[in-house]
Parts: sequence; C-alpha cells; structure tokens
Amino acid sequence: MGVFTNKHIQELYNKLVSEGEKSLIDALKVGALIEELDITDLKKAMENTDNRDIRIVYANLTKGSRNHLRAFVRLLRRFGYDYTPKYLPKEEFKKIVSTPIERGFIRNP
Repeated sequence: MGVFTNKHIQELYNKLVSEGEKSLIDALKVGALIEELDITDLKKAMENTDNRDIRIVYANLTKGSRNHLRAFVRLLRRFGYDYTPKYLPKEEFKKIVSTPIERGFIRNP
C-alpha cells in the first residue's frame, strides 16, 4: 500500500485503490482516470518550464499517458462499457481515443 506525506495525494490514492478493487471494470475506469490526471498535470508542468530537456521529458510522458488512456478505453469498450472523461475536455478526450497509438520519441515539444 502506498504511503504519501501529502494528505491530498494520500486520500486520492486510498480512494482510487478502494474503487479499483471492486471489479475489473472499476479498475479499468480508475486506470483511465489516472491517465487523465497525468495528462492534465503534465500539460500544466510543461507550461511552467522553458527548459527544453524537461519539456521533452514531459512531452514523452504525456504521449505515454495518451496511449495508456486509449488502451483503458478500448478495453472498457470491449467489455461493453463507456468511459466519460472527468478531467480532460470532451473534445480533447475524443481526439485522443479516436487516434492511433503514438510511437517514437518526441524531440521537439
């Protein structure tokens, strides 16, 4: 079990673990939600740095989170469930899940 010094992160962790333990579908929904949070957080972090190397890292982490989000949503759909985004704007979410898996290394974010 994860232990965090930040109270907000600890509460979120506990809530998501508890939710994800209910069923496979709930675990997939939690996974998608975490990827949404990651994309949102990484976008904010990228806006707050002008360091090219750090921006490259953030861009590649964001690409990975988009790929993971696609995978979670695809699996949910296979099981007959829809996923409604909680943190990403609906249009951005639709664009992500309707495009193919991204490959390769981003060098110019």
